[in-house]
Amino acid sequence: MQLPVLGGVADLTAQVGACQRADCQHNDQLECRAPAIRVGPDNDLADCITYDER
Repeated sequence: MQLPVLGGVADLTAQVGACQRADCQHNDQLECRAPAIRVGPDNDLADCITYDER
């Protein structure tokens, strides 16, 4: 069933916090600089699918 109202904050843009993958080409001083990210399941944790090795 779809609800008639949307949640969230309309004028807020999400961003990625600190990135711990020093070997990712999008990591710049522990901050993700990818234009967009994709996250997917990985066993019991979320996995960054945007990761791209340097």
